[in-house]
Amino acid sequence: MPAPIAPTSASGSQPFFVKLVWSSSARADAYHLQVSRNAPFDSLVVNDSTVADTTRQIGPLDHSRTYYWRVRAKNSGWTTPFTAAWSFATLEPPTSYELSQNYPNPFNPVTTIRYELPQETDVVLSLFNVLGQQVRVIVNERQKPGRYEVT
Repeated sequence: MPAPIAPTSASGSQPFFVKLVWSSSARADAYHLQVSRNAPFDSLVVNDSTVADTTRQIGPLDHSRTYYWRVRAKNSGWTTPFTAAWSFATLEPPTSYELSQNYPNPFNPVTTIRYELPQETDVVLSLFNVLGQQVRVIVNERQKPGRYEVT
């Protein structure tokens, strides 16, 4: 049977997007992941029975909310019971716009950029070379309030 690993149960201050991690189950072909707004799992935000790996990123999630998650393993001949439910709480919404320093800096060929939005807004995030020429548009969309990370 798989076992939840992260985020740890009853953890707080989780971001707008959360990476759920669980242990593998011998001979499992897939996993069934459920994430809910309540412990009885009757308000599902994720109900995916086709997860092939032992991780899944979910989101965007609501701010200042507790979520519950569980997982089970399956293959063509059997399905394990769901694990015990684990919970986590998401962060309060940001109160100001913030663009953090990319890391690593300098970078070649990959960097990570974090930013925060206190309200829904149009976001354009562009990458420029040292000559000031635009190399790529990384983000160009309307986004909800929250904390974001792009690589």
